[in-house]
Amino acid sequence: YYSDAKCEDMAASSVYQYEYELGDPDSQGRVPLDATVVAVKLEALTAAEADYSNEQKVCGYDDWKKGELKDVKGTDCFDREFSIYDILKIEGGKLYFGEFSNSLDGSSDDKRPKDVDQEYPLERS
Repeated sequence: YYSDAKCEDMAASSVYQYEYELGDPDSQGRVPLDATVVAVKLEALTAAEADYSNEQKVCGYDDWKKGELKDVKGTDCFDREFSIYDILKIEGGKLYFGEFSNSLDGSSDDKRPKDVDQEYPLERS
């Protein structure tokens, strides 16, 4: 997150790690992707943020250090398990993920997106 209103001074970051399983492609090349969070890590990017996190005992820790990632999964900050149900498609060297909506939010297999989001592909640079 950022410590200023203009979002210029980044104070902390988060990293989510997943285990995933890919299904079989459908007739249009869309592949089901089931991803489960296995780690959530937070990092104080400034000394001031580390000090504040220690004072507040963020996620139950009082030993935060600038630039050190802490796994907070299973703490009061992140105490639940969750999975994401998505689809992906590789086409023309681009990777597309599912187009989410209120009704198809990826929170369960029944709510898996049906189509890929053509607007935001990932490409190797």
